[in-house]
Amino acid sequence: MDISFEELASTQLAVNQICVLPIEPLHLALLLRLPFFHRDPFDRLLAVQTLATGMTLVSADPIFNEYGLLLIR
Repeated sequence: MDISFEELASTQLAVNQICVLPIEPLHLALLLRLPFFHRDPFDRLLAVQTLATGMTLVSADPIFNEYGLLLIR
């Protein structure tokens, strides 16, 4: 079975009910004001997206506790 990555990814996102969050201007604005508890740029984006959307972040990284966001470890 030959399937493109795009088709596989699209199918798996739908099957697993995964929503890809875009990086919005609001996220970037929050990022500028986010304290530097975490130094990793990608993890900082995850933190602001979690704060902006009110969603829950799933991570084993305890530093996310410093941001006061909803976290499942």
